[in-house]
Amino acid sequence: MTTVKGYMGSVSFDGTTVILKKSMRGEQIIPLAGIAAVQIEAAGLGMKAIRFSVAGGSAAGTIKAMGNHKKAAEDPFALTFMVTKQAEFRALASEILTAKAASA
Repeated sequence: MTTVKGYMGSVSFDGTTVILKKSMRGEQIIPLAGIAAVQIEAAGLGMKAIRFSVAGGSAAGTIKAMGNHKKAAEDPFALTFMVTKQAEFRALASEILTAKAASA
């Protein structure tokens, strides 16, 4: 299982399921088949966010070009992180998208 820690939470992927844990918002369990897209977006000064668009469900609006940490923090399918962790989150997003393509 791959786990990457962000700001007040983490994202884990075991090959079939994404588990997004946020200390203030609980846990979201997303089956790979339910993921429509994975994006890395700006989320404020020095911050980024990984966001999962869920098939038939959430896409909580786009984050502005300069980012909006509050909006990303409130999205149950997004987790913010410091830009210094961007490579780890990009690798995780790539792993999830590769697994999704292989299962199609």
